[in-house]
Amino acid sequence: MKMQFAEDKDFEEFKNTIRTNLSGREKRILDFPDYRKASVLILFMNIVAPSSHDVRAMNYVIPVVPRVTGQVTEVPIEPNRP
Repeated sequence: MKMQFAEDKDFEEFKNTIRTNLSGREKRILDFPDYRKASVLILFMNIVAPSSHDVRAMNYVIPVVPRVTGQVTEVPIEPNRP
C-alpha cells in the first residue's frame, strides 16, 4: 500500500490519529505455552505434510480414474474462471 500526503502536516495528523486509536487498546502479552503449542504444530506439519523449499501441500491429491473401457478421445472441460 502506498500513501501520499499533500503536505507534511497531513502526515503528522494521520500519524497522531493512528497513535490515538492504538493507545486506547490494551497491550497483548504473549505467553510461553502459546509458543510451545505453535512449535509442536509446526513440527507436526513438517513431519506429516509433504513439502519442498517452494511449496507445502496441506491436502493430499486423490487421482480420479474414469469408469470407461477403451481410449478416452475427448475430455470436455473448461479451465477455472476467476
